[in-house]
Amino acid sequence: MSLFTNASSLLLATTLASARPGTFTGLVVTKKGRARGPQGHKVRYGDDRVHVTLFTGFRYKALCQRSLDIVEGLDAREVFWDLQDEGLQGWTRIWAKSWHINDLRSVCNSWGLSSRGLKGHLIERLQMHPEIGEGLIKVDITESDVEEALHQLKFSLKRRVANNTPHTPALGVYEPLVVMGQRVRGSRVYRGPTPLARANGAILAAKPGTIYLQGLWVRQAVLSPAVNGPIPRPKSGTVVTVKNAIRRILPIRRYVSYSLEPGTSFRLAAGGAAIVAAEKDGMVFTDTIIQAATTGT
Repeated sequence: MSLFTNASSLLLATTLASARPGTFTGLVVTKKGRARGPQGHKVRYGDDRVHVTLFTGFRYKALCQRSLDIVEGLDAREVFWDLQDEGLQGWTRIWAKSWHINDLRSVCNSWGLSSRGLKGHLIERLQMHPEIGEGLIKVDITESDVEEALHQLKFSLKRRVANNTPHTPALGVYEPLVVMGQRVRGSRVYRGPTPLARANGAILAAKPGTIYLQGLWVRQAVLSPAVNGPIPRPKSGTVVTVKNAIRRILPIRRYVSYSLEPGTSFRLAAGGAAIVAAEKDGMVFTDTIIQAATTGT
């Protein structure tokens, strides 16, 4: 930290500040990925080494407003019909180890299993079943799922438009990047605890003073694939599944954020240099791609 900036790296802060608003930025970085599996035996997936090209310096509030305008123009019934034609399904839980023994007996009976014995016996039978062993089954989405998904998306986008931030204001752990008293659009600084973590120990943010680069995803080249492969697709409920499907048509879908923590191996380039470096890694930029990037479509 210095008198010139609220970030821990003066060099990085001034580099980002010198790039004009609304420009292409290239970043070579190792993605954090996600750890999955039982406690003590977790495996990290999705930690590819990538060269990603972003459009930075855009106005986040305008991006959210354009997305909100699209959502407010959608008809729930028409969306339901479209998703039904796609065969979209979500997941629902039909049993869990924590359930009361009588509820587990009911599940066993409905799936043709013996409901006799202790709770442990019932759980063992359910776990051995090829269709319901994980306690989840696929179900069709309903029109009410679509209505609820649209309601939640509208609420979330309206809040983001009002607060002009992708994060809950109550947390108060991020602030705009400031260099020489001027805010740098498209970058923010983590100012929270060391480090911010969930109750399960998952790290949500880096050290205080770390810069987070925000941008619209344009193109990406995988330089080194993740050792354990991509992040497994989550078995989401029907409403979440519908929300994810709707997000595919919203400008906000391209919003990404990367932490530029000092001491980690990342490379940064801006403007024309970013395009040149990206093309060397096999990324192609057509007029259509560039127009989509700069307009946030």
